[in-house]
Amino acid sequence: MQDKVSRRGVIQLAGGAALGAAAIGSLGLGSRAERPSFRLVSGQTDLLIRDGSPHWWNSPDIWVVPGSNPNGPPGSPFSGGQAWVWARVQNVSRMDASDVAVNYYWGDPSTAMYFSTVNHIGTATLDIAAGATLDVLCPTPWNVVTVNGGHECLIATASLPDDPALPNLIDPPSYQNVAQKNLTVILAPDENLVQTWVQADLERPKKVQISWGFGGPLPAETLAYLGRKGYRFARQPAIDVTLAAEPKGEDGPVLDLFVPAGKRVPFYVRTKPVGPLAPGEYQVVHIVEHEQGVPLGGISFLVVQK
Repeated sequence: MQDKVSRRGVIQLAGGAALGAAAIGSLGLGSRAERPSFRLVSGQTDLLIRDGSPHWWNSPDIWVVPGSNPNGPPGSPFSGGQAWVWARVQNVSRMDASDVAVNYYWGDPSTAMYFSTVNHIGTATLDIAAGATLDVLCPTPWNVVTVNGGHECLIATASLPDDPALPNLIDPPSYQNVAQKNLTVILAPDENLVQTWVQADLERPKKVQISWGFGGPLPAETLAYLGRKGYRFARQPAIDVTLAAEPKGEDGPVLDLFVPAGKRVPFYVRTKPVGPLAPGEYQVVHIVEHEQGVPLGGISFLVVQK
Protein backbone atom coordinates (compact mmCIF):
# COMPACT_ATOMS: atom_id res chain seq x y z
CA MET A 1 0.00 0.00 0.00
CA GLN A 2 2.99 2.29 -0.29
CA ASP A 3 2.38 3.17 -3.91
CA LYS A 4 3.95 6.20 -5.57
CA VAL A 5 1.31 6.70 -8.17
CA SER A 6 -2.19 5.80 -7.05
CA ARG A 7 -4.64 2.99 -6.86
CA ARG A 8 -6.69 2.91 -10.01
CA GLY A 9 -9.57 1.26 -11.74
CA VAL A 10 -9.34 0.51 -15.44
CA ILE A 11 -11.04 2.55 -18.15
CA GLN A 12 -11.51 0.79 -21.48
CA LEU A 13 -9.76 2.32 -24.48
CA ALA A 14 -10.24 1.64 -28.17
CA GLY A 15 -7.77 -0.70 -29.79
CA GLY A 16 -7.61 -3.13 -26.90
CA ALA A 17 -5.72 -0.88 -24.50
CA ALA A 18 -7.01 0.17 -21.11
CA LEU A 19 -6.43 3.40 -19.24
CA GLY A 20 -6.39 3.61 -15.46
CA ALA A 21 -7.04 7.12 -14.19
CA ALA A 22 -4.79 7.81 -11.27
CA ALA A 23 -4.61 11.29 -9.87
CA ILE A 24 -5.45 14.93 -10.12
CA GLY A 25 -3.84 17.33 -7.70
CA SER A 26 -5.29 20.16 -5.69
CA LEU A 27 -3.83 23.62 -5.96
CA GLY A 28 -0.21 24.16 -5.03
CA LEU A 29 1.96 27.25 -5.31
CA GLY A 30 4.85 25.50 -7.02
CA SER A 31 6.78 22.29 -6.70
CA ARG A 32 8.00 20.95 -3.35
CA ALA A 33 11.54 21.93 -4.30
CA GLU A 34 10.44 25.54 -4.72
CA ARG A 35 9.06 26.09 -1.23
CA PRO A 36 9.43 24.71 2.29
CA SER A 37 7.05 22.32 3.99
CA PHE A 38 5.75 23.60 7.30
CA ARG A 39 2.94 23.16 9.77
CA LEU A 40 0.83 25.46 11.89
CA VAL A 41 1.88 24.20 15.33
CA SER A 42 0.66 25.00 18.82
CA GLY A 43 3.76 23.69 20.58
CA GLN A 44 6.70 21.38 20.03
CA THR A 45 4.74 18.33 18.90
CA ASP A 46 5.00 17.81 15.15
CA LEU A 47 2.75 15.53 13.11
CA LEU A 48 3.42 14.20 9.61
CA ILE A 49 1.34 12.60 6.85
CA ARG A 50 3.68 12.18 3.91
CA ASP A 51 3.15 13.57 0.43
CA GLY A 52 3.83 11.47 -2.63
CA SER A 53 7.13 11.62 -4.48
CA PRO A 54 7.70 12.85 -7.11
CA HIS A 55 3.97 13.65 -7.44
CA TRP A 56 2.75 15.06 -4.16
CA TRP A 57 -0.91 14.35 -4.90
CA ASN A 58 -0.27 10.60 -4.49
CA SER A 59 0.38 10.28 -0.77
CA PRO A 60 1.64 6.81 0.28
CA ASP A 61 0.05 7.43 3.69
CA ILE A 62 -3.62 7.37 2.59
CA TRP A 63 -5.33 4.24 1.31
CA VAL A 64 -8.75 2.68 0.93
CA VAL A 65 -10.16 -0.74 1.77
CA PRO A 66 -13.34 -1.38 -0.25
CA GLY A 67 -16.11 -3.49 1.23
CA SER A 68 -17.46 -4.07 4.71
CA ASN A 69 -14.23 -5.23 6.39
CA PRO A 70 -11.86 -2.35 7.18
CA ASN A 71 -9.02 -4.84 7.70
CA GLY A 72 -9.36 -6.31 4.23
CA PRO A 73 -6.93 -5.76 1.34
CA PRO A 74 -6.53 -2.21 0.03
CA GLY A 75 -7.90 -1.42 -3.41
CA SER A 76 -10.02 0.93 -5.50
CA PRO A 77 -13.50 1.76 -4.20
CA PHE A 78 -16.61 0.99 -6.22
CA SER A 79 -19.31 3.51 -7.04
CA GLY A 80 -22.33 2.94 -4.83
CA GLY A 81 -20.36 0.73 -2.45
CA GLN A 82 -18.82 1.17 0.97
CA ALA A 83 -15.14 1.69 1.70
CA TRP A 84 -12.89 2.42 4.66
CA VAL A 85 -10.20 5.10 4.65
CA TRP A 86 -6.88 4.79 6.46
CA ALA A 87 -4.11 7.32 7.12
CA ARG A 88 -0.57 6.74 8.39
CA VAL A 89 0.34 9.46 10.91
CA GLN A 90 3.78 10.03 12.39
CA ASN A 91 4.72 11.98 15.50
CA VAL A 92 8.15 13.20 14.44
CA SER A 93 8.82 15.20 17.60
CA ARG A 94 10.25 14.24 21.00
CA MET A 95 6.97 14.91 22.78
CA ASP A 96 3.92 12.68 23.11
CA ALA A 97 0.84 13.94 21.27
CA SER A 98 -2.52 13.75 23.05
CA ASP A 99 -5.98 14.05 21.54
CA VAL A 100 -4.70 14.10 17.96
CA ALA A 101 -7.61 14.62 15.56
CA VAL A 102 -7.21 12.87 12.21
CA ASN A 103 -9.83 14.19 9.78
CA TYR A 104 -10.75 12.49 6.51
CA TYR A 105 -12.38 14.15 3.49
CA TRP A 106 -13.38 13.26 -0.04
CA GLY A 107 -13.94 15.66 -2.90
CA ASP A 108 -14.28 16.24 -6.58
CA PRO A 109 -10.61 16.54 -7.56
CA SER A 110 -10.74 19.77 -9.47
CA THR A 111 -7.27 21.21 -9.50
CA ALA A 112 -7.94 23.80 -6.81
CA MET A 113 -9.60 22.34 -3.72
CA TYR A 114 -10.92 23.98 -0.57
CA PHE A 115 -11.97 22.66 2.82
CA SER A 116 -15.22 24.59 2.41
CA THR A 117 -16.22 22.50 -0.61
CA VAL A 118 -14.91 18.99 0.16
CA ASN A 119 -16.99 16.43 2.07
CA HIS A 120 -16.06 15.37 5.59
CA ILE A 121 -16.10 11.58 6.10
CA GLY A 122 -15.19 11.35 9.77
CA THR A 123 -12.69 12.00 12.56
CA ALA A 124 -10.48 9.67 14.58
CA THR A 125 -9.10 10.89 17.92
CA LEU A 126 -6.09 9.22 19.53
CA ASP A 127 -2.77 9.67 21.31
CA ILE A 128 0.55 9.18 19.48
CA ALA A 129 3.75 8.66 21.42
CA ALA A 130 6.88 10.61 20.54
CA GLY A 131 8.56 9.06 17.50
CA ALA A 132 5.67 6.67 16.86
CA THR A 133 3.89 5.91 13.59
CA LEU A 134 0.28 4.71 13.61
CA ASP A 135 -2.08 3.47 10.91
CA VAL A 136 -5.31 5.25 11.77
CA LEU A 137 -8.72 4.07 10.55
CA CYS A 138 -11.51 6.54 9.94
CA PRO A 139 -14.29 5.23 12.21
CA THR A 140 -16.98 6.28 9.75
CA PRO A 141 -17.25 4.29 6.49
CA TRP A 142 -17.11 6.14 3.19
CA ASN A 143 -20.26 5.65 1.13
CA VAL A 144 -18.76 6.05 -2.32
CA VAL A 145 -20.48 8.26 -4.85
CA THR A 146 -19.14 9.41 -8.19
CA VAL A 147 -18.55 12.91 -9.49
CA ASN A 148 -16.21 14.24 -12.14
CA GLY A 149 -16.23 11.12 -14.29
CA GLY A 150 -15.44 8.84 -11.36
CA HIS A 151 -12.16 10.41 -10.22
CA GLU A 152 -12.31 10.93 -6.46
CA CYS A 153 -9.82 12.63 -4.16
CA LEU A 154 -9.13 11.89 -0.51
CA ILE A 155 -7.56 14.31 1.98
CA ALA A 156 -6.30 13.57 5.50
CA THR A 157 -5.17 16.04 8.15
CA ALA A 158 -3.70 15.54 11.63
CA SER A 159 -3.94 18.26 14.26
CA LEU A 160 -3.75 18.96 17.99
CA PRO A 161 -6.53 20.67 19.95
CA ASP A 162 -4.71 24.02 20.16
CA ASP A 163 -3.45 24.13 16.57
CA PRO A 164 -4.45 27.18 14.52
CA ALA A 165 -6.95 26.47 11.79
CA LEU A 166 -5.59 25.52 8.40
CA PRO A 167 -6.33 27.94 5.53
CA ASN A 168 -9.30 27.15 3.35
CA LEU A 169 -7.09 26.30 0.40
CA ILE A 170 -5.96 22.67 0.54
CA ASP A 171 -2.21 22.82 -0.11
CA PRO A 172 -0.50 19.57 0.97
CA PRO A 173 3.04 20.48 -0.17
CA SER A 174 3.06 23.43 2.24
CA TYR A 175 1.78 21.57 5.30
CA GLN A 176 3.33 18.34 6.46
CA ASN A 177 0.23 17.42 8.46
CA VAL A 178 -1.95 17.54 5.31
CA ALA A 179 -1.84 14.96 2.52
CA GLN A 180 -3.88 14.06 -0.53
CA LYS A 181 -4.63 10.79 -2.29
CA ASN A 182 -6.38 10.56 -5.61
CA LEU A 183 -8.02 7.41 -6.84
CA THR A 184 -10.43 6.16 -9.44
CA VAL A 185 -13.87 4.89 -8.68
CA ILE A 186 -14.41 2.00 -11.09
CA LEU A 187 -16.87 2.97 -13.84
CA ALA A 188 -17.37 2.30 -17.52
CA PRO A 189 -16.90 5.76 -19.09
CA ASP A 190 -16.39 6.62 -22.73
CA GLU A 191 -13.60 4.56 -24.23
CA ASN A 192 -11.62 7.46 -25.70
CA LEU A 193 -12.58 10.48 -23.64
CA VAL A 194 -11.97 11.40 -19.99
CA GLN A 195 -13.44 14.58 -18.50
CA THR A 196 -11.82 16.47 -15.66
CA TRP A 197 -11.86 20.00 -14.25
CA VAL A 198 -9.89 23.11 -13.37
CA GLN A 199 -11.15 25.28 -10.51
CA ALA A 200 -10.30 28.85 -9.54
CA ASP A 201 -10.07 30.52 -6.15
CA LEU A 202 -13.20 32.31 -4.96
CA GLU A 203 -11.43 35.67 -5.11
CA ARG A 204 -9.42 35.58 -8.32
CA PRO A 205 -9.60 34.15 -11.84
CA LYS A 206 -6.70 32.32 -13.41
CA LYS A 207 -5.26 31.45 -16.78
CA VAL A 208 -3.73 28.00 -16.96
CA GLN A 209 -2.07 25.75 -19.50
CA ILE A 210 -2.68 22.00 -19.62
CA SER A 211 -0.08 19.74 -21.23
CA TRP A 212 0.81 16.06 -21.22
CA GLY A 213 3.81 13.76 -21.38
CA PHE A 214 4.89 10.17 -20.89
CA GLY A 215 6.10 8.98 -17.51
CA GLY A 216 8.81 6.51 -16.60
CA PRO A 217 8.79 3.03 -15.07
CA LEU A 218 6.82 2.44 -11.89
CA PRO A 219 8.14 0.70 -8.77
CA ALA A 220 7.42 -3.02 -8.56
CA GLU A 221 5.33 -2.56 -5.43
CA THR A 222 3.15 0.01 -7.19
CA LEU A 223 2.48 -2.36 -10.08
CA ALA A 224 1.67 -5.19 -7.68
CA TYR A 225 -0.73 -2.98 -5.76
CA LEU A 226 -2.48 -2.03 -9.00
CA GLY A 227 -2.91 -5.68 -9.92
CA ARG A 228 -0.16 -5.52 -12.56
CA LYS A 229 2.60 -7.47 -10.80
CA GLY A 230 5.43 -8.36 -13.17
CA TYR A 231 4.35 -5.95 -15.91
CA ARG A 232 7.13 -4.45 -18.04
CA PHE A 233 7.57 -0.80 -18.98
CA ALA A 234 7.02 -0.23 -22.71
CA ARG A 235 9.40 2.37 -24.08
CA GLN A 236 7.72 2.80 -27.46
CA PRO A 237 4.61 5.04 -27.37
CA ALA A 238 1.40 3.05 -27.77
CA ILE A 239 -1.07 5.95 -27.56
CA ASP A 240 -1.37 9.60 -28.49
CA VAL A 241 -3.07 12.10 -26.16
CA THR A 242 -4.86 15.29 -27.11
CA LEU A 243 -6.64 17.87 -24.96
CA ALA A 244 -9.81 19.82 -25.67
CA ALA A 245 -12.08 22.35 -23.98
CA GLU A 246 -15.21 20.68 -25.42
CA PRO A 247 -15.98 16.96 -25.83
CA LYS A 248 -16.30 17.39 -29.60
CA GLY A 249 -14.11 20.44 -29.91
CA GLU A 250 -10.81 20.88 -31.69
CA ASP A 251 -8.02 19.34 -29.66
CA GLY A 252 -4.24 19.43 -29.50
CA PRO A 253 -1.25 18.60 -27.31
CA VAL A 254 -1.58 21.79 -25.21
CA LEU A 255 -4.70 23.52 -23.92
CA ASP A 256 -5.04 27.09 -22.59
CA LEU A 257 -7.98 27.74 -20.25
CA PHE A 258 -9.41 30.78 -18.51
CA VAL A 259 -11.26 30.06 -15.26
CA PRO A 260 -13.42 32.82 -13.70
CA ALA A 261 -13.11 33.44 -9.96
CA GLY A 262 -15.07 30.89 -7.96
CA LYS A 263 -15.85 28.78 -11.01
CA ARG A 264 -14.66 25.51 -12.46
CA VAL A 265 -14.15 24.68 -16.12
CA PRO A 266 -14.10 21.18 -17.64
CA PHE A 267 -11.56 19.88 -20.11
CA TYR A 268 -11.25 16.59 -21.94
CA VAL A 269 -8.43 14.10 -22.38
CA ARG A 270 -8.73 12.14 -25.61
CA THR A 271 -6.62 9.02 -26.14
CA LYS A 272 -5.91 7.36 -29.48
CA PRO A 273 -3.92 4.15 -30.00
CA VAL A 274 -0.87 4.57 -32.26
CA GLY A 275 0.90 1.28 -31.64
CA PRO A 276 0.51 -2.06 -29.89
CA LEU A 277 1.21 -2.82 -26.27
CA ALA A 278 2.38 -6.38 -25.81
CA PRO A 279 0.64 -8.43 -23.10
CA GLY A 280 2.19 -7.58 -19.76
CA GLU A 281 3.48 -4.15 -20.87
CA TYR A 282 2.43 -0.72 -19.63
CA GLN A 283 2.98 2.98 -20.14
CA VAL A 284 2.38 6.02 -17.92
CA VAL A 285 0.90 9.34 -19.04
CA HIS A 286 0.84 12.54 -16.96
CA ILE A 287 -1.52 15.48 -17.55
CA VAL A 288 -0.18 18.59 -15.80
CA GLU A 289 -1.67 22.04 -15.16
CA HIS A 290 0.59 25.11 -15.08
CA GLU A 291 -0.03 28.73 -14.18
CA GLN A 292 2.69 31.11 -15.37
CA GLY A 293 5.00 28.14 -15.77
CA VAL A 294 4.44 26.81 -12.23
CA PRO A 295 2.95 23.28 -11.99
CA LEU A 296 -0.23 23.31 -9.93
CA GLY A 297 -1.18 19.64 -10.08
CA GLY A 298 -1.91 16.83 -12.47
CA ILE A 299 -3.58 13.60 -13.32
CA SER A 300 -1.67 10.40 -14.10
CA PHE A 301 -2.77 7.40 -16.16
CA LEU A 302 -1.58 3.83 -16.29
CA VAL A 303 -2.04 2.39 -19.80
CA VAL A 304 -2.18 -1.40 -20.16
CA GLN A 305 -3.25 -3.96 -22.72
CA LYS A 306 -6.82 -5.20 -22.42
